[in-house]
Amino acid sequence: PYEYSSPLVPEDYLPQARTTDGFGALPNGDGMYRFSVRSETTTDLTPGEIHALGLSEVKRIQASYLTAAQKAGFSGKLSEARDWLRSKPENHPFTSSDQVVEHLNRIHARIVPRLPTMFGRLPKAGFAIRLTDPTVAATTPARYLSPTDDGRPGIFEMPVVDPRQVLSADLAALLAHEGMPGHHF
Repeated sequence: PYEYSSPLVPEDYLPQARTTDGFGALPNGDGMYRFSVRSETTTDLTPGEIHALGLSEVKRIQASYLTAAQKAGFSGKLSEARDWLRSKPENHPFTSSDQVVEHLNRIHARIVPRLPTMFGRLPKAGFAIRLTDPTVAATTPARYLSPTDDGRPGIFEMPVVDPRQVLSADLAALLAHEGMPGHHF
């Protein structure tokens, strides 16, 4: 017969829990990390090399971002650029939720033709952009819903509570991350 046991309580498991995170502190953790990097990427780079590449890319992108901001009239530190963007009325052009989706679709139309030059394989599943249900939009982030086996496309859902508060400068990166290529790939 089934015997009920009470759920674990912190006093039972905390003394036995790890005090570290990640693979590194586990037996053969370095090997596990190298294997994970190899199986999840298309390179033979080591974890350290990937980390160094990431740091160098952040520096490169930050410099490019600051240059673009300066061309647009910004003068200040990188950490101040976002507030400057938010303060510009022209960066909040939307008066309806539909306009936000139309803008996202225009961005998507510019991304799609470039994908074959960057990726060897493209998803077969379709892709769609839609608004998050208004009843949950205030408490739901932008998100991606995977395609289904029965043919539903991958869907990028954009929550819009007040279209006048949507910063147009955010939308390209958000779509590329949450949608296509992003999670759809």
